[in-house]
Amino acid sequence: MLKSYKVLRIIKTFWMGTLFFFSMIACAEQTRILKPPFEMPFSLDKGDEVAEFEIRIVEKQTYTFGLGFHFNRKDPNDSWRVLRLVGTSTKNSHTGEYVDLGEPLKLRLQIKSIGEDGLSFDFDKNESKIGNYAADGKSFDKKITNILLAPGTYKVRLTNLMAAPAMQGTPITIHLRRAYLGK
Repeated sequence: MLKSYKVLRIIKTFWMGTLFFFSMIACAEQTRILKPPFEMPFSLDKGDEVAEFEIRIVEKQTYTFGLGFHFNRKDPNDSWRVLRLVGTSTKNSHTGEYVDLGEPLKLRLQIKSIGEDGLSFDFDKNESKIGNYAADGKSFDKKITNILLAPGTYKVRLTNLMAAPAMQGTPITIHLRRAYLGK
């Protein structure tokens, strides 16, 4: 028969192993490198929210960094509510400026190359005129920027510089996709 201290040691070893295993999984998730296309949640209702992640680009392309504002497609009132938040895609024919930008936003997007190739790449953009550019039946999208990226690994940091309390309760995602540049 096992003595009580041996049983306690077995239980302690089991729990320590379990804790180690799950902590390794959590660390692996935090350092996961994303490949486009992808989307991830982001909040805009309070100021100073930050999303930091790494991306791997395998093909030289122009990519769109944007925000998706999701709505309940079974509820037409919800889609109208979200449309009022994001504004319309209508532009002034004389100036090319968006007529209705919706709820004001101010974001900072920073992209830095972290590849071993020795190439240096820094992109830093503050943007407040973010227009609605697409809808797909479940969300309205606002484009932060289109950017040409060469193959490599990049560190991305998106910071919300201004609180938008009207966005509370609206599911919002950051996305990176191949840019549509027309035919």
